[in-house]
Amino acid sequence: MERTRSSKFRRQMKLPKLVQAATQFEYPFPITGFLLNAELRQDGVIHGYIYNDTKRRFADGTHISTALVTYIQVELERHIAHTQSGSSYVICNYYFPSGEIKKTHNVSIEFVETDHILH
Repeated sequence: MERTRSSKFRRQMKLPKLVQAATQFEYPFPITGFLLNAELRQDGVIHGYIYNDTKRRFADGTHISTALVTYIQVELERHIAHTQSGSSYVICNYYFPSGEIKKTHNVSIEFVETDHILH
């Protein structure tokens, strides 16, 4: 199984502390980027600020909308959103503008036992 050491991602600016902490994990699959202030919308996409975009589409701190999220995987302390387009985003924190969690479009959260190590 291929592992991606996220701290090897390119850096263009100083990363927020929550993003820095998330890059210290080894992930069992390629990570597309890290999302700060992730808002899971009712239409099944996530809005948030991306950092370390491995596809090099967005500069650090750009506000994006993901493709439709198929599921969110929970490994250790990290939530990883997987999308229909095949991207995998580490969610560094969530943003709830109304202060409440609302039902979303068929998104499931899957808890997975892993042996990933914090470095």
